[in-house]
Amino acid sequence: MAWSTIRQATSIDHSNLQRAAVRFCTRHDIAFESESSALGEIESLVSITDSGCGYDIENQARRLRPLWSRIVKRTLGHSLAQGIAYGYVGHSVD
Repeated sequence: MAWSTIRQATSIDHSNLQRAAVRFCTRHDIAFESESSALGEIESLVSITDSGCGYDIENQARRLRPLWSRIVKRTLGHSLAQGIAYGYVGHSVD
């Protein structure tokens, strides 16, 4: 899997995505220790697939994945955006 860049990420992109992650965690009762860990908690939750974690966790991950995807696209301002990596806003390419 490769990462296709859309544009260079700015400090505003980082802070907007962080604030969106905090709001998302609060709205969906996802526990996080600090504002800086909210994004990591979401990423680890939505990446869960059939891993044997239990039906409830897998079901929650399946339900939240498209919601988080839409928020990332809206926050970063591009219809293909999946996040920020290597200093760039981009998306995965198979």
